[in-house]
Amino acid sequence: MRLIRAVSFPQRLAGWFGQPPPDQHHGLWIRPCRAIHTLGLRDAICVAFVDREGRVLRVIPALKPWRFAACLRAASVVELRVGALDHAQGGIARLQAAIRRAIPPIA
Repeated sequence: MRLIRAVSFPQRLAGWFGQPPPDQHHGLWIRPCRAIHTLGLRDAICVAFVDREGRVLRVIPALKPWRFAACLRAASVVELRVGALDHAQGGIARLQAAIRRAIPPIA
């Protein structure tokens, strides 16, 4: 799994809006972030709220369009295609490994 980082305010605000839906191998990592919306999206997305250490705190498997979701303990959010965290494909462990690879090392 490959994570695309959204760090600037415009990137974080837009998310997947105006983009083709993500495939099973890509996710959008919004950092910092504790709440997201699906305003303007046509399809549901899978949402994973993540803490500072890269642990998944909460998963919403299919957040429908025109909805909001939040997790106050989260430091970031990963938006994925519905079904991308399927247990048969490695599920949450695969996502956490992708986050660990993407976090810059502490100097």
